[in-house]
Amino acid sequence: MWSDKIAEETARREKIVDNITRYQTSINKMSTQLGQRLTVEVNTNLTLLENESKLKERVSELSDMCNDRLRKLKELKDAEKELCYILTEKPCDVPGGIVPSVEQLEHLQEHILGLEQEKSRRLAEYRSTKRTIINLSSELEIPPSSQFDIEVVSGGDLFKPSAYNMEQLRSYSKELENKKQSHQQLAVQLRNQIKTMWTRLDISEDSMKTFLLTNNGCQPRCIEALEAEVARCRDLRREKSRRFISEARSEIVKLWDSCYMTPEERSTFVHLTSEEYTVGTLDYHEAELTKLRNHYEANRNVFDKVREREELWQKFVSFEQATKDPARLLSNRGCRVMNQEREKVLIKKKLPKIEEQLKSDIACFQQRTGRMIMIDGNLASLITSMFDSSGISFSLVK
Repeated sequence: MWSDKIAEETARREKIVDNITRYQTSINKMSTQLGQRLTVEVNTNLTLLENESKLKERVSELSDMCNDRLRKLKELKDAEKELCYILTEKPCDVPGGIVPSVEQLEHLQEHILGLEQEKSRRLAEYRSTKRTIINLSSELEIPPSSQFDIEVVSGGDLFKPSAYNMEQLRSYSKELENKKQSHQQLAVQLRNQIKTMWTRLDISEDSMKTFLLTNNGCQPRCIEALEAEVARCRDLRREKSRRFISEARSEIVKLWDSCYMTPEERSTFVHLTSEEYTVGTLDYHEAELTKLRNHYEANRNVFDKVREREELWQKFVSFEQATKDPARLLSNRGCRVMNQEREKVLIKKKLPKIEEQLKSDIACFQQRTGRMIMIDGNLASLITSMFDSSGISFSLVK
């Protein structure tokens, strides 16, 4: 009987010791997983039963901590998985199913936050681009054609902002923008053609304004209307080609003079003396006019300064020649002679300044265009030739 009690107590003691050993092993393992450094020793001041109880409580606490982290990890990985699927982005390198460290959880949370921000940014871009696409589609009268285009226009927040879809979205918007730009350029070209032909055809201002107000966009219907008007004007122009060619030739000669073109430069336009009064010949003349107008507008400041210099010089020459007329003093009403002398002095001061500025402007002009400004010779000999031809013995250029 006594031996049985001893055996039972011994077995119970051995079981408690086994439990303590098992608890110590579990605590060491879980503390390592949790990134903690715990010292697990039996307190000699406590009984085995008390040590077993304390270690069991510690095991339970550590087990709860591990389970909390695993549960948190699963929640974060699920959220990350969904975001990565939507955005087609790579997941974080934190593995699942293993108790993560605090740093790993924080890293995963930061990664998820970055994914959420990227999702918000892409959806904001989608909504903005969608409005642009709808406006462009309406303006260009181009309905969505592909399944993706339809989903973009008709879809709401269900749009999946994956990297591929976002690229497709930008491409769709860019395609519409390019079409609009192309339509706008075509519309401008057509309107310019129409305005040129209207001027030739003497179309009334009211008719012009009414047509342009009605067709002031770049929609396909406007393009069609503009193209139809171009065709109509060409038919009318064909009927009046001879008069239009004569008018164009007069304007070409005026622009040649305004641009100070040389005889050699003028001779390159061989159609000026053509006897064929056809639409083709008229097209050559209008192309030459367009080229000359653009050249004149691009260099107007230089031409205006040369013209100003010419006018001042001619005025000075006329004053100088007037001084040789003995009768001018007899007809000196209202102090005309004094005013002329005063103006001549001002011209003598102004001319050198203009000429100095022209030297720089002409150098830039020649470098930019590759041509010379010619008036009875190039500009470098212009001043000398003017003085020589005028018979004036002194020079204005000091």
